[in-house]
Amino acid sequence: MAGPSTIPDFEDRLGQWLEAKIPGARGVSISGLASPEAGASNETLLFTASWSEAGRACSRDLVARLRPGAEGIFPRYDLALQFRAMAALADTAVPVPVVLALEEDDSVLGRPFYIMEQVHGRYLADNPPYHMAGWLTECSAQERRLIWCNAIREVARINKVDWAGCGFGEICDYAPYATPLHQLIARYEQFLEWAETRSRPYPKLRACLAWLRQHQPGDQPLALCWGDAKVSNLMIRGTDICATLDWEMVHLGNPVHDLAWWFVLDGSLSEGLGIAPLEGVPDRQELIALWQQESGFSAADLDYYEFLSVFQFAVIMARVGTLLTASGLFRPEDEFDLNNNCTPLVDHWMARHRITASTGER
Repeated sequence: MAGPSTIPDFEDRLGQWLEAKIPGARGVSISGLASPEAGASNETLLFTASWSEAGRACSRDLVARLRPGAEGIFPRYDLALQFRAMAALADTAVPVPVVLALEEDDSVLGRPFYIMEQVHGRYLADNPPYHMAGWLTECSAQERRLIWCNAIREVARINKVDWAGCGFGEICDYAPYATPLHQLIARYEQFLEWAETRSRPYPKLRACLAWLRQHQPGDQPLALCWGDAKVSNLMIRGTDICATLDWEMVHLGNPVHDLAWWFVLDGSLSEGLGIAPLEGVPDRQELIALWQQESGFSAADLDYYEFLSVFQFAVIMARVGTLLTASGLFRPEDEFDLNNNCTPLVDHWMARHRITASTGER
């Protein structure tokens, strides 16, 4: 598919489309088009839209999120899911960007997209890892502690949302599966199969999948799960959280999955790289206690969901490794799809449960 850089009159097309979406707007023009370094799945474009409205000059800083122009990390991209999730959360206590409109017709910009308002603040980069470089390293230990505690409170706030009242029963429908967990495992099995067709077999991940399927816990609470709960998906002002971003993995399920994902993604940028977390970042037990207190849910099944999160992330990183090798950022002999910052976590959990790639479970 064509991308923004190859579509003739891209800015004019976007301006005309926005003019039809913003009530009373006349002569919408686009300026300052830029692509941030953050984000590895959907393409993100930042820009300013200016127009006249009833004789007044108006402008808004906006964001366009576009489906990838080529085959990407995930087998499929559901922009409507992301858009609908943020729209449903607009009147809740969860801070999300204001969404303006969704366009699923390829003819406008070459692929589906949606528009939302920019939220101004700072974010933490995964590359270079925030425990190694960047503005977090310049903060005091107390500031880091406050950021982490406020972030976990936001995760808990998401988990406490009245998901049925907000329409997430329809947005995150898990039929015909018996439970959301059954659906999630099935989707990641399909994801793994798809990744293998584009690279090679991953017997270790197959063995992890077999264990996870066999040991699914029962009697699970049902709550809203952000799905991609990590510090780099937050916009931060001072030590306060001003926006939660990236809702492409939103689902219903046991909310402890969000806490597990937080530990795994943060761990991949510390333990996974052989470094310690920065001073001031609260330890695991403190964050578990805080999440339980703020959410009202139990962390009883945290271990299972942490292993599940490791498996999910390992499948994602296998695909990322294939793409980065194909782009020339890694050499084939590096085998980055096998050897990356999730690999130590996979090895840890396989050893813990005495799982081998050849036999699945002993």
